[in-house]
Amino acid sequence: PTPSGWLLRLSDGTTEPCDAVVCAVPWRACARLFQRSGPPLSPEPPACSALSPQPGEIVGVHLWLDRPGFSLPNAVLLNTLSQWVFRPDYEEADSANRDGERSAASSREWYCQVVISAAHAMPLPASGDLAAVAMGELSEIFPPFRDARLLRSRVVREKEAVCCPRPDWEAQRPPQKTRFPRLAVAGDWTATGWPGTMEGAVRSGLSAARVILAQLRAGN
Repeated sequence: PTPSGWLLRLSDGTTEPCDAVVCAVPWRACARLFQRSGPPLSPEPPACSALSPQPGEIVGVHLWLDRPGFSLPNAVLLNTLSQWVFRPDYEEADSANRDGERSAASSREWYCQVVISAAHAMPLPASGDLAAVAMGELSEIFPPFRDARLLRSRVVREKEAVCCPRPDWEAQRPPQKTRFPRLAVAGDWTATGWPGTMEGAVRSGLSAARVILAQLRAGN
């Protein structure tokens, strides 16, 4: 911190002065960024350090087929290892269908993504087998999958995708306001009233911006 704001020290050794900072990093990186100035969160030890042992894994199984498997934008799956399936190109394909055309993507291959949350808490097959498992489950639910040919697949495992909620987790989540003026923290791990999700991360960013704006307007 400086009398007029903050001085950011970049990885290449250069510095950048700024009026205020919103620190939007994963919980495990928060304390490391403030080794010289001390932990920014109160009470100490910082809540971000206390949270770090509870990461949650999310697995994405990306599938490319030679034909459409279903016509919905997304679906929730029950009683299966696969939990959600999404079609990122749904709006493009739907617009093309209304116009009586085929989208450029659908003329070559059809793509969807299967998501498995809390994967760390369940026995999963090897990454190389997950695509076959997902295809089998989707075929049981959506008949077009039975005739589709899997062109290629990719499994992405994010080991520390989210914070895992537990009974004492909510009390450990820090607010966006820190003990330093003109410094706020943001992330799905901060106190948002929501679980560790993308929507919670957005809420934290809005709250952090409000904290900074209020301090700047007050001349703090």
